[in-house]
Amino acid sequence: MTSKTQKKPDDTAAKAADAVVDAGRKVLEDVVEAGTKTATNFFEQANNMNSENMQKTAEVYEEVTKFNQESMQAFNSMAGAVAEGIESYSQRVMDNFKAANKFSMHYLEKLSVAKSAQDLAAIQLETTTKIFEKSVTEAIDLNQAAADTISKSAAPLKKRAETVMAACMKGAA
Repeated sequence: MTSKTQKKPDDTAAKAADAVVDAGRKVLEDVVEAGTKTATNFFEQANNMNSENMQKTAEVYEEVTKFNQESMQAFNSMAGAVAEGIESYSQRVMDNFKAANKFSMHYLEKLSVAKSAQDLAAIQLETTTKIFEKSVTEAIDLNQAAADTISKSAAPLKKRAETVMAACMKGAA
């Protein structure tokens, strides 16, 4: 064999080494490409999930905010009804006090013109009867005012509780 027709061992080894390097490079490129695609897909999915979670979080926040606002409105309505009821009750007590003072003055005037013990006894009996009747009437009126206040003030909270329970039952179904 001549040197021209013989292949040099270095050329074959170099080609084999180049082929191994090329194959390794190709595998490495494929791995990097696959890893990049996987990482990109993962990032996109994570980003989408994060966007979805952010959207859901925003929706839940809006629902909680709406719930709290509606609850505060119910509480404010209740507080307003209590304040109105207390004002009305206080005005009735004051009116009763004024009427009692006027009645007492009228009683004293009648006593001052009484001419006999019989007149005094009649005035006393009439006055006692009127005081008793007026006391019963005023007590009934004040109790009714208190009951109305309680009913009016509880109504917004009762309605709110019913709304919340209906929403919970709807959510559970």
